[in-house]
Parts: sequence; structure tokens; C-alpha cells
Amino acid sequence: MTARGDTVEVVVKLAPEAMLADSQARLSVQACIGRLGISMEPLHGSTSDPELASYLVAHVDQTAVEGVLAELLACEGVDAAYAKPPGEPP
Repeated sequence: MTARGDTVEVVVKLAPEAMLADSQARLSVQACIGRLGISMEPLHGSTSDPELASYLVAHVDQTAVEGVLAELLACEGVDAAYAKPPGEPP
């Protein structure tokens, strides 16, 4: 898991229907994120590619990662969620 201090990067892949404004899937994802008390931002902020735009990232306290992942994976509108593994030297 990639750590920054005491946090781990959690990457989320949204389902196509969650990319539509005001869709039920989008509202569900927003509710899940709100319940978890985390903030997510686009992983590829300046892209116009719809596939890349469906990825979000959050920095989550390392002690809460497993619970956050379980909640996100149970959320309508989330296709995938994982803790990014640590980088390795070449």
C-alpha cells in the first residue's frame, strides 16, 4: 500500500452509471463517501478521457483502510476499490 505519513492511497473505479450527474449510482457513491468521512478527488484531474475520469483517489488513515474498502465495494456505483501497493525501486 502506498503510504503518505499515516495514510494509504485508496483508488476507486466508478461504474459508468455513476459518472452521470444526478444518477442513483452517483448519489449512492456520494452518500457512501459522506458516511465514511473521506474526501475523494479525480486520480487523473485534467483528463477528458471518460475512462480515466472514472478513477478517484483518497488518502485514508492506514488503520481504517480495510473498513473503508469494504464500505466502498458494497456501494452501488463503485466497480472497484483497492489500496495502492507501495512503490518499489526499479
